[in-house]
Amino acid sequence: MRHDINKRDALGVTALFEAVSEGSIQEIISVLDHGADPNIPDNNGTTPLMEAASGGDLKVVALLVAHRANRLLKDDFGDNAADYAFNQGFNRLSKLLNSNVWKEKSVTEPATKRSAGSRLSHTKGHGHRGRVSKIKKLVK
Repeated sequence: MRHDINKRDALGVTALFEAVSEGSIQEIISVLDHGADPNIPDNNGTTPLMEAASGGDLKVVALLVAHRANRLLKDDFGDNAADYAFNQGFNRLSKLLNSNVWKEKSVTEPATKRSAGSRLSHTKGHGHRGRVSKIKKLVK
C-alpha cells in the first residue's frame, strides 16, 4: 500500500507542513522529494510557505518557492506569506516575498509546459539550488 505524502490530519496538517513547523531542512527536502505539494493548506488556509515565513526562515522559504510554493495564496483571513513575515517583524523577508524576483508560473501549469527560459525550469543551471542562492544574495 502506497503512503500518501499529502495526507492531511484532522487539523489539515500535512507531513510537509509539520516538517516546516519543526524547521527540519532534511525532512522538508525528503518530503518534497517524495512529491509533497507545498500548496496544500491546513484547515485555516495556512500553507507551509506561510508557516516558514512566520518563522523568518529564508532557507525554507526559498526551498518551498523553488518547489513551486505559491507565495500569492491567501489564508482564510486574507493574509499571504509576505503578511505572515511582516506580522512577525521579518520585514526584509516580507519585501522579498512581495518582490518580482520569484516570477513563478501558475501552480496549475504543468511543468512540461514551462518555457526553457522560465525561472522555474528544471533545465541545467535553472534548478532550485540556483534560485535559492540567487534569492539569498538578494537579502544580504
